[in-house]
This record gives sequence, structure tokens and C-alpha cells, in this order.
Amino acid sequence: MRSISKALGGAALLAGAMALLSACDTRLPSAIPVNPWPEASSPTVTPVYDPPFLTPNRLLVADFDNALADINPALFNPSNPCPPAPTPTATVGCYGMALPGSVTVLNNFSNPGTSQAVTYSWGPALGGAGGSSYGFRIQGSVTDGGNAAYPTLDLQAQMNSGALYDLSFFSGVRFYLKVMPEDDATKRIFAIPTFATQGSPSGGCTSNCYDHFFINYDSTNGAWRLFNVDFLSMGRQGFGAPLSPNNLAGNNLKQVLWLMWQEGRNNIAGTSIIDFWVDTIEFY
Repeated sequence: MRSISKALGGAALLAGAMALLSACDTRLPSAIPVNPWPEASSPTVTPVYDPPFLTPNRLLVADFDNALADINPALFNPSNPCPPAPTPTATVGCYGMALPGSVTVLNNFSNPGTSQAVTYSWGPALGGAGGSSYGFRIQGSVTDGGNAAYPTLDLQAQMNSGALYDLSFFSGVRFYLKVMPEDDATKRIFAIPTFATQGSPSGGCTSNCYDHFFINYDSTNGAWRLFNVDFLSMGRQGFGAPLSPNNLAGNNLKQVLWLMWQEGRNNIAGTSIIDFWVDTIEFY
């Protein structure tokens, strides 16, 4: 399959999920607890990064405010834990070795045509979520020939421009998602591809590839919905080779390629409208 990728550069959250695989919540995100700094007489807590409510925000992946689709340059980077923990105060402006990623739309068709068009936008037209000023919208259509080509539209948040990113410092990801009423895709998933599940050239899988860790989501009927997705709640479809471990932990969690929202028809012949928004992506 030949893929055509269009990155937005610098200009520019899952309802009815499978019971065993998803964790979604329509409430606002609860406050992320901040571990207390250890007393000198009892140094038992060693934070990995600054408390999240101090500056800079080390948890935010992207919120698309100011019409940008860049990855937050202050997102925690294991290659640059800056500042070393523990420290009693935040280090303002700790941006050295910032991650160079961006949010990217992949038009995943073997033979793109006029009926397989895609547009993407960012802006306040329908409002962002959770107090955010902007959201990111994907609109298009997918025509599936039922010929095992599996065309899809993918929204990818590439924390490290498609290179490996270590997620082992976190336990899950939350985001806001809005699927518009006209969106009639027959398969919608949020997935986290890893080096072991992704085929070449980005990954190291050589057979039965693309069986990523995922959860399903349904239409939100045009309303914003918050999803809290624990990494250990995510499963695989089962067609891929066994992994060790066979959950999103260990080396799998340390070799993440990107976050992905993917819609298509899952080899059902016909055409579907694709229209959804994503906003305020962050780890916890």
C-alpha cells in the first residue's frame, strides 16, 4: 500500500468503547495529584518531572491553541529530564533538546482519488474543548473496495517526529474527542503503534504487522467527550505476532512511535464520511 502523508508543520477526545479495552469519561479531568516534595529527614519521593501545574507543563502533548499543531516543546522528554529530581521549585523555561514533533494527517490509501479527499483545519469555528481556544478537525471520505486494502484516514500525534518516544514515565493518556453526526465510519479506533507492531520503515515488524494496542470509539453525535485511556486497558486485535510482554508495558511502552486516531470501513465495500475533532491531548 502506498501512503501519502501530509504534515501540517508549525502552522497549523471514544464513546461505546469495548468493555475490556476502554476507559472513557464524560466529566472534566480530575486534578492530577502532585506528590509532595520529601522532607530532608525522609527523602522517599523522587518525582520524575516538575509538578504538572507549575511552568512549564511537562504533560501536555498538544492543545492546538494559537492555531499550532506542534508538539508541546516542554513535553517530558526522557532524553532531557531537566531539571533533575527532586527539586523544590520549578525550572521555568526548561526547553533544551525540545521534542521536534507535530500532529500529522495520513491519507492512507493505495490509490488516492477525488472521492478519497481529506481536509484538515484548526480553529475556533466549533470551539475547542476543556477551555481550549482551538481544536483540530479532520474531514474527508474513505472509499473501501472490500479488497483487503483497508484504506483509512489517520490523525497522528508524533511526539518525536515518528522516532521512538519513551512513555514508561506515564500510566495513560487523556484527550477530548468530538465525532460529528455525519461521520458514518464503520471502524473507529484510538491506537498507539510501537516499534514492534509497526511495519517498515518506521517500525521493526516484518509479518502480521499493524496489530497495534488500541481501543474502539463510537460517534459522540457532535459533542465533546473526554477519554481517559490507561495504557494497560488497551488490547490488540490478535492477528499480530505475540509480544513480550503482550500488553502496553515494558519495552512496548518505551518504544512508542505516535498516538493515532484512525477511521475507515474495515474492508466493508462502500464510502464513508469522516469528520471528527481532537483537542487537549495530555499524558498522566
